Amino acid sequence: MPKKIYGDIPPRKGDIFQRKIIELISDLEYREICRRRFGLDFVADPPPEKIEMPKSGIPEKVFLRPMFSPIGKTVFEFKAGTKLQLSEIAKELSGKISEINTDEQSPIKDINGSVIVTDVKVPAREIRRILEKYGIYIWDINTLCFLASKVFTRMTWTKQHVVVLEERLDKWITILRCVGTYTQSNCLKINIAMYYQNPFEPLELEKIENVLTLLTQRIQEIVREITLTTYIGLEVHSLSGSVEELDANFNKVLEKQNQDLIAYVKEEASLTGYDIAPWHYFLSVVKR
Repeated sequence: MPKKIYGDIPPRKGDIFQRKIIELISDLEYREICRRRFGLDFVADPPPEKIEMPKSGIPEKVFLRPMFSPIGKTVFEFKAGTKLQLSEIAKELSGKISEINTDEQSPIKDINGSVIVTDVKVPAREIRRILEKYGIYIWDINTLCFLASKVFTRMTWTKQHVVVLEERLDKWITILRCVGTYTQSNCLKINIAMYYQNPFEPLELEKIENVLTLLTQRIQEIVREITLTTYIGLEVHSLSGSVEELDANFNKVLEKQNQDLIAYVKEEASLTGYDIAPWHYFLSVVKR
């Protein structure tokens, strides 16, 4: 029988790809269990479902588990290059995990789920089909750029005495916030990056209206004891992009959230989609 083709990338480039993806996974605060053992590329425990704030005010973790990923011990399989047969890869990976989980002597049993990571764009229908058939998640190039933007934002915000952490707003949305930055005009400034993590449905106008109301309520809770005007620098990131109606009315929706002591900074507001030109966010930051 002819050998199955899973990709046509040279070994050295494959090794570099794997190393870079492990760096990203580690930056997202997955805890490594093992790599390149037991026939698996990488095994790790995900970051928490909720960030606990200690008395010191500095949390041990910043990021939550990515919403489009398994809960619990996770296997990552790295596949770079073209001509990828994702169904065959998923079927083989599913078999490996079943064998490990049924082996009472395996030191890594009790694997809860897996992710195939690839550097090509995969249609949403294919991602959904493999998830439904094998229970395996796909992180394609769009997802990688989306997740890398979280790490990038954290790095640009992190300063001495400034706390950065991620919170969940609803089923598909989290916010990364940086609180405690005072401006010279005796005001409070909060930077917020919102992440819509649904890979199957674009962000719609009604959805952003509802979630911005939740966000404003959350800000009110944070600044309840503060009488200073609070300015919000908001950037919205959508893994699956946004509908045209939202693109045209984003600033108008944002203006409706302004209150006596809470104001969204129009000049700093941004809406970024990762369904088309997923790298565009990084270029836009450079041009600011």
